[in-house]
Amino acid sequence: MVPYESILFDLDDTLIDFKASESSALALVYENFYRAFAQQDAFHSRFHAINQSLWKAVESTQLPVGQVRLKRFQLLSEALGVNLDAEPVAAFYEHQLGTTARWLPGTAEALSLLGHHYKLGIVTNGLTPIQRAKHQHLSLGTWFKSFVISEEVAISKPQKEIFHLALTQLETAPARTLMVGDSLTSDYQGALNAGMDFCWINAKRLPLPAHLPEPRFTLRSVAELPALLHR
Repeated sequence: MVPYESILFDLDDTLIDFKASESSALALVYENFYRAFAQQDAFHSRFHAINQSLWKAVESTQLPVGQVRLKRFQLLSEALGVNLDAEPVAAFYEHQLGTTARWLPGTAEALSLLGHHYKLGIVTNGLTPIQRAKHQHLSLGTWFKSFVISEEVAISKPQKEIFHLALTQLETAPARTLMVGDSLTSDYQGALNAGMDFCWINAKRLPLPAHLPEPRFTLRSVAELPALLHR
C-alpha cells in the first residue's frame, strides 16, 4: 500500500451532510419567497434541475462558479413565472446552508484519527461565503491545513490546477496524496487529472461507469477510512 503523507477531501456529501442542509434551506426558501407563487413539488424539481445543470457547466468550465449564486434563482423564478429579486433569496439560502452544516456520521471521529498520521486538506467546488461559513461553523481549521474554494481561486474541479494549489499548501506531492470524494465527475476526474490515487465515497453503492478505471478504494463513508489505511 502506498505510504500516503496527505489526504485531500471533497467537502459536501463527503464530509458533511449537504443534502440535509440543502433540504432544510430550500424548505425555508420556499416558505419565505415562493409559497404564494408555486406548488412545493414544482419548486423543488425545478430548482434541482437548474442547479444541477449550472454546476455541470462549472465543471466543464463553461460557467464561472460565482455566477451560480444568483443565476439559479433567476432561472428558477423565470421558470415558475415569478418576479423576484434574486439577491435576497440567494443571501437567505446561503445563510441557511452555511449555518446548518453537520458532519456525516462518524466523520469527525475519523478526521481526529487521520489527523495524527496525515496532512489533511479540502478542495471544494463552492461559493466562498457558504463554504467559509461552514469552515467557521464546524471549526474545520482544527483538522485541515489547506482549504481551497473554487470561487476564491477562480478554478474549479476537475481542473488539476485547483488540486495543485492544495498540494502546494500542504507541501506534498500528488503521488503521496489520496483524494477522497463522492463525485466521479469532479473528484475522481480531478484526481486522475492531478495524478492522485482516489477513494470513492459511494454511499448508495452505485455502479462505476464502464469508461472509468477502478478507483484505488471504494468506501461507503469516510468513517471507514482510518481502518482501511491502517489495517
